[in-house]
Amino acid sequence: ASSVPSGLAAPTVVSHSLNSISIAWTAPTASTLSVTGYDVLIDNGEDNTPYITVYSGKYINNVLSFEIKNLTPGNYYNIAIIAYNAAGASDLSPTLRELCGALPKPPNKIKAVSISSTSITISWNAPDDTGGIDLTNYVIYITSPTASSATVDHSVTSYTLSTVTVGTTYVFELTSKNLIGESAHSSSLSVTAVDLPSPPTLTLTASNSDKCILSWNAVAPPASSSII
Repeated sequence: ASSVPSGLAAPTVVSHSLNSISIAWTAPTASTLSVTGYDVLIDNGEDNTPYITVYSGKYINNVLSFEIKNLTPGNYYNIAIIAYNAAGASDLSPTLRELCGALPKPPNKIKAVSISSTSITISWNAPDDTGGIDLTNYVIYITSPTASSATVDHSVTSYTLSTVTVGTTYVFELTSKNLIGESAHSSSLSVTAVDLPSPPTLTLTASNSDKCILSWNAVAPPASSSII
């Protein structure tokens, strides 16, 4: 006897944008008749809310992907598929629960705020575009002289590399992350670790009601550098 399709798998995510989710699906594993087409249904992710059909392709059997548009960033959606053959409609497929949003932009205004013989501290600003949802983390990539990385919370906008070698240039790149994924890399920042000289000692040598005269001692430059 003929029967409706069965064995549908949950759809999978192909891509995100700020207000859409693109999905794909596969044909059911069992159907005694040729599959004639598919519907795509969503709900807003809340319990006991009805599914609505956002794509009706009951008689279009060669479409296995669809972009669901006009969604709200930050909302979760349950997405499912129904398959059809001449005997009727399948049961609803297992659902895909997916967050609507886009990848964030990378951090900007990356700069060095402290450089010494023992450490380098950099800072940055949050990206102008977070993808419509909250950031979760920043990732600091050190690409030279050796590759390494560190992850900090989204509330942190500075990072200290605490083991450096004087005269070595360190190259930093940053990314932002949200629940959709990780941004592209920022532009790179190159910083050279330096051994700073000791401060000179100021001495007041003369003063009157109009002016004061100061002098200071010369200091020895750090190794492999000079006072300019």
